Amino acid sequence: MKSKNIGIVHNTYLLMGGEDLVAENEYNLLKEQNLNVFFLKFQNPENTVVQFIGFLFSFFNLISFFKCINWLKKNKIEVMHVHNWFYLASPSIFWAAKFCKVPIVLTLHNYRLIYPSGVLSHDSDTYLKNLSSPFPWDAINDRVYRNSRILTFILAFTVWINKKVGTWKLIDQYIILTEQSKEIFQKSSFHIEPQKFKVKPNFVIRASERKQCVQQEHFLYVGRLSQEKGVDFLLEAFSDSTYKLKIIGDGPLQSRVEKFVANNPNVSYLGFQNREAIERELSLCSAVIFPSICSETFGLVIIEAFASSTPVIASSIGGSGSIVKDQFNGLHFEKSNLSDLRSKLKFWTSLDDSEKARYRTNAYNDYLQNYSPKTNIEQLLQIYQSTSGQN
Repeated sequence: MKSKNIGIVHNTYLLMGGEDLVAENEYNLLKEQNLNVFFLKFQNPENTVVQFIGFLFSFFNLISFFKCINWLKKNKIEVMHVHNWFYLASPSIFWAAKFCKVPIVLTLHNYRLIYPSGVLSHDSDTYLKNLSSPFPWDAINDRVYRNSRILTFILAFTVWINKKVGTWKLIDQYIILTEQSKEIFQKSSFHIEPQKFKVKPNFVIRASERKQCVQQEHFLYVGRLSQEKGVDFLLEAFSDSTYKLKIIGDGPLQSRVEKFVANNPNVSYLGFQNREAIERELSLCSAVIFPSICSETFGLVIIEAFASSTPVIASSIGGSGSIVKDQFNGLHFEKSNLSDLRSKLKFWTSLDDSEKARYRTNAYNDYLQNYSPKTNIEQLLQIYQSTSGQN
């Protein structure tokens, strides 16, 4: 790829999550290649009143439009890669790029363009209504975004009106994280040309060289403590059990987790931890549990586990079903099926050391081949190159 000025745009979340980490990682990876790369960040406000006012203009934020134009011109950006536009950046940034004749790449980290909440889950169940409907009235009635019909409507209207005016057709390449997610988008009412979708998974950077750790017998959960992540289901699976579990993370179900831990000595809660501590725990556990009940586009903690030579026992839906290969680098269980998860825990603990070592080797090799920085930069630069001459 010929050297060009690359612009990364990301609207950060109030609570840092996987999308924020991926945006930072890709920016740093590009810098390491001695490319001219620039980062434009938008930050949603913390004040509730200001939040609502900004949300009302989420369909087209004029301030963000001019801010993006100035940034594109000042840094002579030749390709703009957006990770998240919601909601302060707004879709206006795509029109800013069009105005400046800059090609656009958008990573689809979630399902927001086809479903208002961004995750295909509602009331502890996979939610597939409206995916082929012109407008998601059922989702609005079900209050899938922040339990509010008004906020869900505004978000749905934002996506719909920008579809009507052709905003989503301005994007030259969509990066989608798994083949499974690509299939969901193509079967929906999104109606974007198939050739615009490029499958490129996320990657993680190991903080240190691979270490040969002696794995302990406990299992590990790392992630947001929320309903759609399957935390309630996870706790139930380990209740009245001899299997040991460590939990890392925070979120709306934190008090429930703390109460459960107080009455179940086989489960311990480590709270929020930094990246180094998480990497250490990933290296020490017997396997990671990924109990999500929603169809996620990816699952960053899965490849973080693989980078630490740790297999993953995951629900077989969404991104986790694609990344985890059953009886190769981990195990599958049926979503929300308590007996199935418990049977997989039993199966895993019954394996001898040599068989577990095979899983660990496969997990690490899978990381090297598909989710390492080296693999990612090659794919990323190819995608940028494919936008040349499109505007």
